[in-house]
Amino acid sequence: VSKGVESTLVQLLETGLLHADPHPGNLRYTSSGEIGFLDFGLLCQMEKRHQFAMLASIVHIVNGDWASLVNALIDMDVVRPGTNIRLVTLELEQALGEVEFKNGIPDVKFSR
Repeated sequence: VSKGVESTLVQLLETGLLHADPHPGNLRYTSSGEIGFLDFGLLCQMEKRHQFAMLASIVHIVNGDWASLVNALIDMDVVRPGTNIRLVTLELEQALGEVEFKNGIPDVKFSR
């Protein structure tokens, strides 16, 4: 898990390249102890402002801070200008609810 988190943060903060489909079929643990990514069909180059907004959004999700998450989504150009921000915040809060922790790991119900 720590290697996965580290590799994602390196992608997000150092390279700006983001593998958008990291599932077990697209990842290999190498004999040298590194994670290898496969299948680069869903790869994107992120702008700096999007990188920082995405990192902030992770923190906001873990903290259950839906209003700040909406602001990060605005910074990532996911929520468009003119959108009813209050409504989006309320809908996120209703859909995702309170963040529960299982063994110290946030368990957010994204399937909702």
